[in-house]
Amino acid sequence: MASSPPPSPIPSPVIPPPPIMPAPTKRVHFDIPPTPSPTLSNGSLESSVGPTTPPQHFYSPYASSKQQVYHPESPVPFGFLPYAAGQVCIHPILVAPYTTLVWDMMYPPSTAHAPGPLPKLLAEPATHPGLPSLTLICDLLPWSITVMPVDPASSVVTVSDVLRALFRSLRLSVSAAELSFLPKEGQLRVHKAFHVRHKSISDDQRRAEERAKGVKRVDFLMEARRFAGLSMVVGGPALQSRGLGEVWAVHLALADLDDDGRGADKCCPGGDGLDDDDSNV
Repeated sequence: MASSPPPSPIPSPVIPPPPIMPAPTKRVHFDIPPTPSPTLSNGSLESSVGPTTPPQHFYSPYASSKQQVYHPESPVPFGFLPYAAGQVCIHPILVAPYTTLVWDMMYPPSTAHAPGPLPKLLAEPATHPGLPSLTLICDLLPWSITVMPVDPASSVVTVSDVLRALFRSLRLSVSAAELSFLPKEGQLRVHKAFHVRHKSISDDQRRAEERAKGVKRVDFLMEARRFAGLSMVVGGPALQSRGLGEVWAVHLALADLDDDGRGADKCCPGGDGLDDDDSNV
């Protein structure tokens, strides 16, 4: 008696990419870290925020263990070298885990803090040498983020371009189908992050408007909304048809919370920090 043929494999679900996500790098990967114990960098680190205390980090498995750092004593100005695959350094303000930029990604980059003049830092090239585009990936997000120069006169991505691209991507709404790919526990934590986010808005009308917009990508970060830098991706599917140094992993850290457990209601000119408009960057 002839044996029956084996059943056909069930194809993996694929999330249709939103407009900003390039199809060659789309991926569906969820690795929800347990609460409240994130992976720490350099052994045991304190979670308090301060100029000399690193935050708790969630590291991406895509990250390089040999991060290249630009040294200021180099005779060549930052961003002004010809591109060579594997010979790219990220701007010191963006280097994980040593970034000195303090930024809760729930709010526009204009709310970020840095030890130096922020406008000057934002205008500098994001990489050395400068690159015309970057792709960012994050272990908690099933979308990749393409960074392009906002200024049409610029040929390289700046620090500002990186922060703006991150913020704008995280402000995009999430469909029910996209949310359904998370495990049940992950969905509950994302919904909790959504409620924390819209309840943190002090203005009643703005709070109602934000709630009506529903879950957004930033809610997928849950408690880990603090930007903790970038590191070069050294291998894996994210590098298909891309040059080494163009794909970077986003590192995360626990965001600062008020005593009541809610994010601070940070304000910036023209809004409460949660507007889609980041024109002040």
